[in-house]
Amino acid sequence: MRRPETGQTLVEFALVVTFVFLPLLFGLIEGTRLVYTNNVLSNAAREGARRGSVQAGWIGQTGNGCSPTDGPAVQGPVCPSQSEFVTNVLTAANGEMVGATPLSTQSADPDHFVTVTCNGHAPSQSACATGGILQVAVAYRYVPFLPILSRGSVQLSASASMAIQ
Repeated sequence: MRRPETGQTLVEFALVVTFVFLPLLFGLIEGTRLVYTNNVLSNAAREGARRGSVQAGWIGQTGNGCSPTDGPAVQGPVCPSQSEFVTNVLTAANGEMVGATPLSTQSADPDHFVTVTCNGHAPSQSACATGGILQVAVAYRYVPFLPILSRGSVQLSASASMAIQ
């Protein structure tokens, strides 16, 4: 004679959902967020390098038909100062940071920052000569939304290099 097994299926379902299905589901979501954030960083570095490669050769120049950076635009290149140049690259990179913490300079935020170099040196009129290489590196500390699944954060980085126009 068989005993009634009332509730056994419900208990097994609760155990499987709690210890197998939900961790698998949240792990999949977290992995997807990590890949998305890594792609966003790559796009941010590329966009910053693209914008910077066009402006780097004009750092600190005056005349030559330069458009003023604070006034009405005229035909001609933007001729930024060193700080304006880094700000322009940072703004371009942040334009790609949809759904992520905005980037800043390393001194302002050591977890989410952009580093800009021309031929391995800080941007300047002499370092950013036409034909040189502009490199934009992005560092980002990814923090999972469920710290139980991964114990801590992951440091992500991306970089892009382009020839200075």
